[in-house]
Formats: sequence, C-alpha cells, structure tokens
Amino acid sequence: MHEVKNTWIFKRGDRERKQGISAPVIFKKEGSSKIVRTFKTENRKNYQHYVCHEKGLARIYDQRFEQTGELDSLDGKECKFPAGFGWKVGETQDCSKKSPKAAKITELIFDENFILQKMSYTYEKKKGAKTLRKDDYYEYVPNKGRVLHKKLK
Repeated sequence: MHEVKNTWIFKRGDRERKQGISAPVIFKKEGSSKIVRTFKTENRKNYQHYVCHEKGLARIYDQRFEQTGELDSLDGKECKFPAGFGWKVGETQDCSKKSPKAAKITELIFDENFILQKMSYTYEKKKGAKTLRKDDYYEYVPNKGRVLHKKLK
C-alpha cells in the first residue's frame, strides 16, 4: 500500500464537495482482534475504511452504516470501486453476496495512446436485495480521483 494524504473536490448533484483520503491507516473492526491497513476517506459528515482486493476497493467500515445497523454487509469483498482484472463494460460484477449492491462499468475513455482518461460506473441495487440507499453513478479520472457522484432514481 502506498502512502497518500490528499484532498480533492468533486461534484455531487449541483454542489461541490470536498473529500480526503489517507493511507495507510491502521484499523481494527469492533469485535475483532484483526488489525488491517486501510485507505480512509472522509468528508465533513462521515468516514469510511477501504481495503484492496483482486477486483477493486471494498469498504470494511462506513460510519453511516453504524447508525443504520448495516455494518454486517461490509465484508471487505464488495466492489465499491472497480479495478483489477475481469471487468467488462456493461457487465455487472457481484463481488460480495452480503452487499445489497453491485458495480458496473458503463464507460471507459482512452486517449490516442490507450491511456485511461475517464471511467464511469454505477453501483446499483441487486435484484431482490433490500436497501434504503439509492443507486449511485460515479466518474473517476486518473490523477484526480472521483470527479462526479450522483444518485440515480
């Protein structure tokens, strides 16, 4: 895991938001003796801890889920941010049976040298799953981070 401490601004709806990321951060999940190194993201309202796996980044803690009693759905296997091997544009990846949502890359834009310029993806409710959270649409730009987040209907 590389070291990072950065803050960036992205659009959420019609407003700009500020998000910070730090790594490595030592994290111990309540009720567990296991200590892991995570990426921690935070904004003015909450914070989350992520780990890497072969398909992308997965949350192992989300402060909002503690308030709603949904912490058990965070098993470190979801694909909250798609990366790694096996992804295809337009194909949903269900990386965690516990997570009520799954990711799908909707668009990849490359420059003339085939270097990634932008990735768009959704994080949508799985058929038959129960969640109060709306579906999400994200845009990621290399060396900038997440530049857009909006809720889908």
